[in-house]
Amino acid sequence: MTTIAKTLYAKALSVLRSRLALMIMCYTVIMSIVTIIRHYTFFSAAWDLGIFNQAFWSTLHGRFFYYDVEPWFGKCFFGVHFSPIIIFLVPFYAVYPSPETLLVLQSFIIALGAVPLYYLAKDELSEKLALLFSFLYLTYPLLIGANIFDFHLEAFMPVTLLSTIYFLKKKNLKFYVLSLILFLMSLEFAPFLTLLIALYLFVTKFKAKGKLKEVVAYVVLTVSLSIVWLFLGFAVRFYLRPPETGAMSILTPVLSEIGHPLQLLGYLVANPYGKFMYLVLMLAPLLFTSLFSSYFLLALPWILLTFTLNYGPYYEIGYQYPLVIIPFIFLSSIYGIKKILHSTALKKENFTKLLFISSLFFLIGSTTLAQPYLAFNIERIDTAHRFISLVPENASILTTNNFFPHMSNRFNVWVLPSTYDEPFPQYHLGISIIRKEYTIRFLNESNPDFILLDFQVGAEAQNVKLITSKLLTRRHYGVYAWTDGILLLKRDYESDPVIFTPLNLTFNYKSLRIYEGSKVADPTSKSGIVLAHTTRDFDNVTFWTAPHLTLPPGEYNVTFKLKLGGNAQNVSVMLLDAETDERAKILNSTIVHVSDFEELNTWKEFSLAFSINEFPTGVELRGWRVSNKVDVYLDYVEVVQLSWKPNNVEG
Repeated sequence: MTTIAKTLYAKALSVLRSRLALMIMCYTVIMSIVTIIRHYTFFSAAWDLGIFNQAFWSTLHGRFFYYDVEPWFGKCFFGVHFSPIIIFLVPFYAVYPSPETLLVLQSFIIALGAVPLYYLAKDELSEKLALLFSFLYLTYPLLIGANIFDFHLEAFMPVTLLSTIYFLKKKNLKFYVLSLILFLMSLEFAPFLTLLIALYLFVTKFKAKGKLKEVVAYVVLTVSLSIVWLFLGFAVRFYLRPPETGAMSILTPVLSEIGHPLQLLGYLVANPYGKFMYLVLMLAPLLFTSLFSSYFLLALPWILLTFTLNYGPYYEIGYQYPLVIIPFIFLSSIYGIKKILHSTALKKENFTKLLFISSLFFLIGSTTLAQPYLAFNIERIDTAHRFISLVPENASILTTNNFFPHMSNRFNVWVLPSTYDEPFPQYHLGISIIRKEYTIRFLNESNPDFILLDFQVGAEAQNVKLITSKLLTRRHYGVYAWTDGILLLKRDYESDPVIFTPLNLTFNYKSLRIYEGSKVADPTSKSGIVLAHTTRDFDNVTFWTAPHLTLPPGEYNVTFKLKLGGNAQNVSVMLLDAETDERAKILNSTIVHVSDFEELNTWKEFSLAFSINEFPTGVELRGWRVSNKVDVYLDYVEVVQLSWKPNNVEG
């Protein structure tokens, strides 16, 4: 009977482990598909998938982790993050050098964290609960959100940190050192976490008589390696960075305010609802069991630091940062459950059911993380890929954040910062000024072969202005392709565009902004609801404005569909105009009079034609100086591009 029992147990163990492997494989496949689709549909970005792809590609082509996205941190990726663990991925990347390879590798690496977690839970709880914990890990919303978002170094932290803790508990010095070194290699601030572990180990064992001797070698070794690695990481980054950013780190903002504790406390409690909900979503999937173990204290320093920095992505789902503390959350949950089961009459089977229900509930909830990436226009995506294919592989190009990852398999590809604001709102580090200086220097000195911009997504108005004022005033670029808000410019190009689809936009009550007036139903209109300014509204004010437009060179016609109501007097109804940004130039305007309408309550179209001669120009359309002597209604505003070349340009 004993032999039979052992055989059955071994088979059961084999089944459980095979299920773990199956879960890891399923997670890797599903998340790889999700992230690759997200990348293909242009939801990935230069920050950070483009950065990593250029760094890996450059390594294969002779420049060690070269990247050019953040020149203020130097030209080697180790200048911004000292993470030599990524060197181990180079052979795998070399098989198929592309962003997709990095996305698949990341999904697999994150999934591997379930393995040491499984063994930790098995030792402390049971085989069944261990398997459930692995499932909880792979369906954890914060983990899935981090996996979806591009490629990041934090992906290495769960598997390496959990392995480090597991081998520490097993007193396996050889594998502990190996796991510890791999964890330290993941990110330059990893030593702070390992020092916390050493401190926790020392304090807890110091209280237990006779236990300190068992771990003193591990504590000394951990502290020694952590300090050495901390200084090594700082030295490497300081050496590789330009002087103005050499000493910057994640601790710099807090250290700059260390003498103002009340101010730091104010930063900590700012946005209380957002931070509270983050904590709830962090703890609820595990039924708040993490709070029942002192291991949760290991996560607190990171939580307090990120809350004090007040940088939204640090405490929002959908970013990589939760991967830093997910190991501590699950570790503390294991010991929290162990404590609960020992101190209460709650049966293990019942608790297992509760955890399983929780995992299913949050797994269903996690599917909403992918919803923002389902709203895409496949025709526009195909157009964007076609534009990208027009750029030769050896050509240099300046592009936008969303296009950069698709063009990052080259040395000379550039992107401008998506923002020039300080990353931490309450702290001024000067990085905003540094970014702006580097951007202007680049635009003054560089001459990319192509410029590819997406005006619907990635072309920020401030960057368009910088490109116009700094680069295009000294070098000629012609329209090489233009369709659906995607513009490809080629240096010194004079011929007709190889792709050209005229712009055609319509704005109605859904997109027009009302300043004075209201929205009213009108069955005779095209959209069923119109904008109205009546005799009850203020006189001589702005009625409406259209959304800001960025238009390439060409001939344009704007149509306004209007009608009058009430007792009309022969007065000027409204001034319609098209002007450039900040009203620098009136492109065209017209005053609409009551006499321009043949009869009341009948729709009539009015037109404005104008030319744009320069690189994409910001244009504003508006109706203003509206009279309250008559009721006036606006159905829609239609913008049509008639040609890609202005009439006053020869050719």
